[in-house]
Amino acid sequence: MKRALVNVLSKHLLALSVAATLSYSVSSQAAEQWDMALAYPASSYQTQMAESFAREVGEKTAGQLAIATHPNGSLFGGGEIFSAVRRGLAPIGERIISALGNEDPLFEVDALPFVASSFDASWKLYQAS
Repeated sequence: MKRALVNVLSKHLLALSVAATLSYSVSSQAAEQWDMALAYPASSYQTQMAESFAREVGEKTAGQLAIATHPNGSLFGGGEIFSAVRRGLAPIGERIISALGNEDPLFEVDALPFVASSFDASWKLYQAS
């Protein structure tokens, strides 16, 4: 279960990393501050992973990009985060992808019960999706 959760969260953080890389201009000399919308409480695994991601981005960009995390829906509610990022109201956000099933049913595939019943099956499902 833990491996599957880590794989799913890794997929989401990879998507965040790609979005951050595409949106951020490394050629900028001035440090930039981004606010990251988070739906979950500060004590949640999702928020702790997002905070770790934010710290690593700061380290890897030598402080040129600082990400301030805003847990518990304090910046945007969970159901608003995807739309807020897409519309440019927030530069970055985190949301469990299965919550976005109304955008595309494929986003819910890893949350369907009994689709994958082992670590191996979960890994194959992750790769396929």
